[in-house]
Amino acid sequence: MENSFKIPYHSTGNFSQLFLDYLDANEKLKPFYEHAPEVKSFEHIISNRKNNPIDRATLVAVIQEQYQNIQSSALTKQNISSLLAENTFTITTGHQLGLFTAELYFIYKIITCINLAKQVAVTNPRNNIIPVFWMATEDHDFEEINHANIAGTTFEWKQQSGGAVGTLETNGIDKIIDSLDHYFGAQTNKEKIIQLFKLAYSEKKSLADATRILVNELFKEDGLIIIDANHPKLKNRFSEIISKDIFEQNSFAKVSETNSLLKKHYPIQVNPRELNFFYLSAQSRSRIIKTESGFETADQKFKFSADELLSEIKVHPENFSPNVLMRPLYQEHILPNLAYVGGPGEIAYWLQLKSTFAHYMIPFPLIAWRNSFALTEKKQLKVMNTHLNQPEDIFKPLEAIVNEFVQNHTQNELSLATEQQLISLQLGAIHEKLARIDPTLLATASASDKKISKLLTSLEKKMLKAEKKRQQIGVNQIVKLKSSFFPNGILQERTENFSAWYLKNNALLEIIKNNSEPLSKNFQIIAID
Repeated sequence: MENSFKIPYHSTGNFSQLFLDYLDANEKLKPFYEHAPEVKSFEHIISNRKNNPIDRATLVAVIQEQYQNIQSSALTKQNISSLLAENTFTITTGHQLGLFTAELYFIYKIITCINLAKQVAVTNPRNNIIPVFWMATEDHDFEEINHANIAGTTFEWKQQSGGAVGTLETNGIDKIIDSLDHYFGAQTNKEKIIQLFKLAYSEKKSLADATRILVNELFKEDGLIIIDANHPKLKNRFSEIISKDIFEQNSFAKVSETNSLLKKHYPIQVNPRELNFFYLSAQSRSRIIKTESGFETADQKFKFSADELLSEIKVHPENFSPNVLMRPLYQEHILPNLAYVGGPGEIAYWLQLKSTFAHYMIPFPLIAWRNSFALTEKKQLKVMNTHLNQPEDIFKPLEAIVNEFVQNHTQNELSLATEQQLISLQLGAIHEKLARIDPTLLATASASDKKISKLLTSLEKKMLKAEKKRQQIGVNQIVKLKSSFFPNGILQERTENFSAWYLKNNALLEIIKNNSEPLSKNFQIIAID
């Protein structure tokens, strides 16, 4: 029996039309991106990137500063140093600082990024291609990152928050780890995962530092570089664009123009604001708004004249935080980047940005999609083989899967279609007799027909229900299977944390890496045992 299944994204019914059209290179989307998502595109992208140098010395100095207290691998150290070379380029992915990495696709994005970097390096041997993880340390939506769903239980970190989440201290997470220690019981590999979480989150440190430690421990042997771009020296390199975009509102104009074209075919992922920057303080991250007298933050805590805002950008660029539409430009401005690896939602808003990149003369990267997986065990794959007509049936509604199983495995006829047809013929004959005697009786007859049809439908449902009881063991297996792939009705990768699967097999990450095929157009189901 196979240990994995590949299902075309098109067959799942779980991905947006824009994403599927991007996979298919649909003509409607071609105006919105620069490079075809293929490995052969990278030769041209590298050549173009060489004509757009960045400040490598500042980038390396900041990364080395951030790695001072990190036990990084020799490969990671080598990769950081190699960024000084003009023939070193990056493949980047990024994510929020979810508790314990939060959802599985956090892991999948990084692994896809690592494997894509390896692929590009093989086909472009004269260049160094290294994977980078961009921590979204400036996000302020704490409720999105303060929990992890582990084996059916949600563990929540309660903390006061208002500013950038990366600066939060990890106070209180140690208690959650103690709860996990008890929750995991005597499971295999428990000590490894608990020690990993303690190493990352114990002692007094910021959430950004904790996340860097955790991700480094998981992927340091792959040479992954982890960057926190919320740094004065890096923001300084972006300060000219910050000023121009706030005062000229270029991104607003360009994205609005793009949206007017894109919305003819697809829903718009992100609508631009006139000003696409936040003002960062220790306690808040608040939108900058233009007023009659100058500028102020949405929470009205800070007000600036035009000259004061220009001065603030020049002296304290670290106080200006790009929103979802300007963050990609910041990333590509400070990194020698070739491609960004994202999920379907991220691809949707990246496709809104091509003209904004062109306006600021920043190279637009190749947009690659992360791999999608559903993790399972061999016994569950066996149930799929015996209970489903084909693997993609797992994406059907539960009732449809159960009904198909019951109908395929019963020795009884569960349909009354033949009987319905015979009765319809008899009712037709009755209608003819009634019409000859008194046509006004046909209305009463039609009402009776509907009652009879409704009765037969009800009997069919009762027959199916009775048969389900006869096949209860198989039905229960399907319910369990469906629940494992869609916990609480949500696709597994979008809700479950990796740790419960790590407990089953501490080679989890290697198994996923071995199954990860960048730019594959298939959803994969893999057994991890």
